[in-house]
Amino acid sequence: MHSVTSKPIQRNMRVIDVIALVPGAESLFLEYGLHCVRCSLNTVETLEEGCLGHGMNEEDIDDLIGDLNELFFCQPKRPEKITVTKAGAEALAHVLQKEEDVQQNFVMTFDGRGSFCLECGEEKSVEGHVFFHPDVPNMCIVVDDRILRRIGGAVIDVREGRFTLDIPGDEKCCEEKECTCE
Repeated sequence: MHSVTSKPIQRNMRVIDVIALVPGAESLFLEYGLHCVRCSLNTVETLEEGCLGHGMNEEDIDDLIGDLNELFFCQPKRPEKITVTKAGAEALAHVLQKEEDVQQNFVMTFDGRGSFCLECGEEKSVEGHVFFHPDVPNMCIVVDDRILRRIGGAVIDVREGRFTLDIPGDEKCCEEKECTCE
């Protein structure tokens, strides 16, 4: 059984990754006088660098991180699963075939824009839960505990030639009439 560490939000995380993991982080940043959501450096600066750049002291940084972790754990409980549709799995397997490396799979990670993406990687290179479609067992996706806590219950699919990540309860989900996440 995998479990999220007691402090999933750390000083060394990029600001944009914190925003992806913690719904409500934007409002909390604003309460602390940080405008990280609109800052062009949020994709490269760590949480600590951003705070220090705004003149925060160590105690304030610790308070912010504590509040972010509290928000993280206050998220509604999500299923500890990701569904990969057959079409999505076949399309991802096709990408792996083009890479010509049967040892690679996909790892769910941060996309650097406040969301998530899939990257080719070794299954053993990250600890986490493994998901696949039973009809396409040669393709799997590894998702770490922190990300799974945020997107659990999501559906990975392909529509109109593009990969989609439909997260139930997320504002962006279900814009498509054929969404299967309901």
